[in-house]
Amino acid sequence: MSKKITLVEDDKDAATMLTKMLSNAGYTVNSLNEGTSLVEKDTTIPDMFILDNFMPTIHGVALCKYLKLQERTKAVPVIIISANQQLKNKATEAGATLFLGKPFHSSDLLRVVEEVFSANGK
Repeated sequence: MSKKITLVEDDKDAATMLTKMLSNAGYTVNSLNEGTSLVEKDTTIPDMFILDNFMPTIHGVALCKYLKLQERTKAVPVIIISANQQLKNKATEAGATLFLGKPFHSSDLLRVVEEVFSANGK
């Protein structure tokens, strides 16, 4: 069974590219263009969240903090991606498993996704 990843990315082109890349690597990807649906709806819990930070409704760091406070999602690994390298410490403080700075190569994302799954025994 393939691992499930919820990707939250408001840039449509980036979301399409990342979804295709992760799907081609064998992951099942649920792509959302904003994070409020994770807060407002009772969604299926994935094996990993990948969150862009700068989104119009809720930033990735705040969403990560929320997810880490919820009993259902607190153990799910979170990767935060952002062009703002200064967010690395805030991402870590929010409970993110890993921060990946943009721009990155697709091989970098696939490598860190696999590293996080391996480290978490998934």
